[in-house]
Amino acid sequence: MNNNFLPVCKQDLIDRGIEEVDFVFVSGDAYVDHSSFAAALLGRLLEKNGYTVALLPQPDWKNVESFKIFGRPKLGFLVSGVDNAAHIGGLIGGFLTAMVLGVPEHNDKSSRINGMILLLIYLAFVIYMVFIGG
Repeated sequence: MNNNFLPVCKQDLIDRGIEEVDFVFVSGDAYVDHSSFAAALLGRLLEKNGYTVALLPQPDWKNVESFKIFGRPKLGFLVSGVDNAAHIGGLIGGFLTAMVLGVPEHNDKSSRINGMILLLIYLAFVIYMVFIGG
């Protein structure tokens, strides 16, 4: 593991002798190299496991060129601040709503009733998590 800061510009990569990174970590926050910040923590964890990581803090989202400064990463971009649990919740909610409304090929009464029951259980769970448990 390198004790320097994570690379935040092309010159940092050149100084380290890195031609191509495995991951580009995009963060909407300023780069602070401290374990209480997700970008630094995850970047260091990946680096410790042998990956090369570059950090792109606060890119100009209106200019696509600001996302190209490190070139194409070997494995991909990582983005902090994305609430994956909300995406999964939306997926489940959409699936259950489709069960209630009925898919044209599977429009029998029992599956609609099962879908309604599951949707009500799901909504009760969401309401509980938002107002009581969360």
